[in-house]
Amino acid sequence: MDYSDCVYVCLRRDNSSQPWGFRLMGGYDQGQYLYVAKVNPRSLAEKFHLRPGDGVMRIGQVPALYLNHDQAKAEILRAGNELELMLRRGAVPEAMTSPGFEPKASTRAVVEEEPTQYRGRRNPTTQSRCFRILTDALVEDVNEN
Repeated sequence: MDYSDCVYVCLRRDNSSQPWGFRLMGGYDQGQYLYVAKVNPRSLAEKFHLRPGDGVMRIGQVPALYLNHDQAKAEILRAGNELELMLRRGAVPEAMTSPGFEPKASTRAVVEEEPTQYRGRRNPTTQSRCFRILTDALVEDVNEN
């Protein structure tokens, strides 16, 4: 991948009560790349030169390509008071960052999973085996005491 049009931004704040001052949109679950949709005037985001339409390539050391929106928010929260972003300038057309823009329903990804009896667990055999190992270890500890 060519990173020549990417910029590295490190936002710092004094405490977590101070907002970053930008709105993040998109995500793998929505069928869109993550991007900065809005930058509040006189905010930290504006001070550190974030712009509407910047595509998010990385949050910290985590590639953002396959992050859904909630995962991206979690990475931002995990960053604490020092948020590192790799952004691609102008990755999103200006029309998409204008007020009142709503993506068409057809542009959102619909994730369909086959129903299972395991309530969304991907590998029930591995989970139940791990559970058995932990249970056996706890029982042994109790029996020894």
